[in-house]
Amino acid sequence: MSNNNGHAASTNGTAPAAEQAAVAYRPEPQPTPRLPEGTLPTNPVGGQATLIEQSRAQQQVNVQAMLARQFPRDIEHAKNLARETCETLVVAERAFFEFKRSGSRIHGETIHLARELARCWGNLDYGIAELVRDDKAGHSEMMAWAWDLETNARVSNIFIAPHIRDTSNGPKELASTRDLYENNANLGARRLRECIFNVLPKWFIQAAANECRTTIQRGADAGKAEKPLLERINGCVATFAKLGVTVEQLEAKVSKPKSQWGPEEIADLGVTFTSLKNKEITKEEAFEDVSTTEAEILAQAADAERERSGQQ
Repeated sequence: MSNNNGHAASTNGTAPAAEQAAVAYRPEPQPTPRLPEGTLPTNPVGGQATLIEQSRAQQQVNVQAMLARQFPRDIEHAKNLARETCETLVVAERAFFEFKRSGSRIHGETIHLARELARCWGNLDYGIAELVRDDKAGHSEMMAWAWDLETNARVSNIFIAPHIRDTSNGPKELASTRDLYENNANLGARRLRECIFNVLPKWFIQAAANECRTTIQRGADAGKAEKPLLERINGCVATFAKLGVTVEQLEAKVSKPKSQWGPEEIADLGVTFTSLKNKEITKEEAFEDVSTTEAEILAQAADAERERSGQQ
């Protein structure tokens, strides 16, 4: 007996053996394999274009490593280049960060300084890569690395970046492409900073940090006329007054009255202002709560602005 397709039907009313086997076979889902430490993904998820780009990137690294051995870095040139870079105020003002954790304030050098020093040191490959994005799980698997192509010293860090942003109202899930990019970039920058600093010599980092502090205390690029200290103090007070920070809070921050401030106090307050601007720390975390009225804050801001105008 035949069906309409001309295929013989089963006499016992059941599906043929081949069909039974096909139905019975249910392959178990395989977990996504994790990449070994320090390797880039090779699975052709993006098709031929991805394979071509991975091949190009590998060839580029090979060429960089070959050139690094043919043209080794000049240590004295690297030191001079770093010193000249750190003598510029625009670099020095972005060289340090400050934030609060578990009741204590954390200080350190920023990713901006790390990138500048990597450029000055030379023969250094570094970056951030998104290895896997899992929208269902709500996280990305990221990798940050820094590689001295000349000495072959390499540091990498594979980490999970949750698609969540902490807000004052609690965690917020991220959905837009822009939010995810900025979130991953911010989390990756912190790991990249540590990777770069773990590859660079400690004396090189310390010398650059000291030069940056000197530049901030000077208040101007090397070789340029320095602003009078009183003008810088009044400018500092006026800037913080716009944020609602009083003179009393500034004095408590540096543990000195305004009349005793010097270049070091101005430099410390400058680091705090940069951290506030970058939203690394809040005003409440940075300054003690000194009781004052809104009228007093506005009056102090006006007085500071008048003093600043009188110096010009």
